[in-house]
Amino acid sequence: MAITSYRIIDVLEKLGYKAATFKTWTPFPAVPNDIDVVIFNDIDIREFKLLVQELANKHNYQIFDVIPYAVSIHDQRCSKHLNPKIKDPYDVDLYFEVAANRIIYLNKRLLERHLREVFIDHEVIQLYMLSNEHELLTQLIHCFLPEQIFLLYHYYISLYFLDKINLQHFLEAAKEAHANYIIVFPLSITLDILNIMRSYGKSNSIRKVLVDEFLNRGYYRFKVQEIVLTIMDKARKDSVFKKSLMMQFANLTNVKTLQHVIAEIMTRRTRITY
Repeated sequence: MAITSYRIIDVLEKLGYKAATFKTWTPFPAVPNDIDVVIFNDIDIREFKLLVQELANKHNYQIFDVIPYAVSIHDQRCSKHLNPKIKDPYDVDLYFEVAANRIIYLNKRLLERHLREVFIDHEVIQLYMLSNEHELLTQLIHCFLPEQIFLLYHYYISLYFLDKINLQHFLEAAKEAHANYIIVFPLSITLDILNIMRSYGKSNSIRKVLVDEFLNRGYYRFKVQEIVLTIMDKARKDSVFKKSLMMQFANLTNVKTLQHVIAEIMTRRTRITY
């Protein structure tokens, strides 16, 4: 995965694009199902499509999924992608906006200001990643809005990062991203589970229902009401999010788009992992 990450970043830089990995690496040993990369250049959909075609035609990447602000590609140096429905460590989700379909849920300019240079794979591979505060923020927003589910994976990510971050910097990042309301739900579950473990299974939390669901099922699926209230709160404060939300609604007049969005929502409301 380190080599796959390095190669896509290196190829993009040689083509004149600034990019970084995000919501990919964990503070504990783990193998994510793909690599997420965001491009920071101001480009439109036409230029993005041209870039993707160049990656496919000249740099041996296989395109297997395309959505409005992102594309999934497979590094074919080892082999072709045998099953596009199953992600693997040679897959890259390449974004030019951090979005779900057309809804930009996190402004990439916020992330661009908080990059750090790291060396991995025995100090051989150089990559740009987000600060710990912004990596945690991205993980929490992503699990709440696009994915709508909190997993054991997010519990451990939260625990590890909370021990490493500057809490004040994290809260400032959440405020800047208009995500104060969003982070309440996943962090509440994390801290309540931790308190239950420390008190030998006893919980007096007002959020006990959330925690019980997580402990009984192994995940917590955010309720529709929680998501709607959060979207309304973010739309009032975040002009980029609001504009993209309106664009998404406008595009629902296209039957194929409507069918795709409905199918995606149904999948997210029934699956138990991702």
